[in-house]
Amino acid sequence: MNVRYLLKRTAQLIPVLFLVSVFSFFLVNIAPGDPINSYRTTEMTEEEYQALREEYGLNDPIPVQYLNWLGRILQGNWGTSIPNRQPVTALILGRLPATLGLMLSALVFSVAVSLILGGLAGVKQGTWVDKLISGFTYVGISIPSFWFGILLMLLFSLQLKLFPSSGMQTTGVNSFWDIVHHAILPILAISIGKIATYTRYIRANVISQMGEEYVVTAIAKGASAWRVVARHLMKNCMLPIITLVGMGMGDIVTGSFVIESVFGWPGLGTMSLNAILARDFPLMMGCTMLSCIVLISGNFIADIVCAQADPRIRLEGRTANE
Repeated sequence: MNVRYLLKRTAQLIPVLFLVSVFSFFLVNIAPGDPINSYRTTEMTEEEYQALREEYGLNDPIPVQYLNWLGRILQGNWGTSIPNRQPVTALILGRLPATLGLMLSALVFSVAVSLILGGLAGVKQGTWVDKLISGFTYVGISIPSFWFGILLMLLFSLQLKLFPSSGMQTTGVNSFWDIVHHAILPILAISIGKIATYTRYIRANVISQMGEEYVVTAIAKGASAWRVVARHLMKNCMLPIITLVGMGMGDIVTGSFVIESVFGWPGLGTMSLNAILARDFPLMMGCTMLSCIVLISGNFIADIVCAQADPRIRLEGRTANE
């Protein structure tokens, strides 16, 4: 791995994080409503109310609030949740494993299924198999994930009673397979759109590669089409998919947040929604910045993997610098 390319890509992340923090903070703070009003009682005096606002720095101008918040963030202090009176980092870390597990499972499942469907459609171009898979991709791209999640819940939970409709674990049961049982429907709901998108790209790449000389030569030597696809084509088709996965991390993050609310999954999505409803500024900013970090990290990792797989990317970056 070229160190200059790595440092360049790392340096590009800093202004992105800064701009996201600025826009997010100002949008959150100029939204109507006062987070302290939700906890103001008839017994609370005006002095107590103002003291509570002062404690959270809400009486300062928004630019001053941002600088104070940024200074705490740089020191590793993400603030304190207003209604819970607990550190934001502790609340996020408590919910992070559930969301990461759901996101990564949906990502792996989407790529695995897409490789199979896209390769099959590309090899069987023009056949009924290709038309069936292409029809599925059109439907999959058009279906909103939350609506598909509700359909899955109605069919498989309420009607067939094959899967639980909400939660992450059965009360009193503490096993890995119980978590998997609860996660199947949310993973399917998150993955439907990604599977459709990735499948179309893989199909197009397989079709374009099937006419290349190395493929024709391999088939002429007696290798089966599936062997050529598995050993040669998929490696060449993975670069655009890696890029798509990195660019689509934002959709996976937001999709998992929405699906968590639909299925009652106890992750960051459910907590973020509760924070918005409660006007919990510190927790809202913590969840927003974490989502941004996940998205940027996904793009960064995708760029590094692509550069490692294709040296031309590193050479282009070096040439541009020179």
